[in-house]
Amino acid sequence: VHGESAWHAHQGQRVVEYQQALQTVSDPLLGWTTVHGRQYYVRQFRNMKGTIPLDAMDPQALIDYTGVVGQLLAKGHARTSGAS
Repeated sequence: VHGESAWHAHQGQRVVEYQQALQTVSDPLLGWTTVHGRQYYVRQFRNMKGTIPLDAMDPQALIDYTGVVGQLLAKGHARTSGAS
């Protein structure tokens, strides 16, 4: 789609919407964000399971980590169509 109807205020959103339209199964972590005024799209790098060594983290790193995990969980719940 070209022209004014294809314009997006956020370029990450543009990439995500077109990828979702073209792919039969979309990456569940596909999304977009803005960091320090720069627009990005985000995706799963590799489909690998991993663990975070929580017992090896210092207290501030653990606080930072849980804050990020909480934000991601909240965003995931907000994007679902049903009641959580």
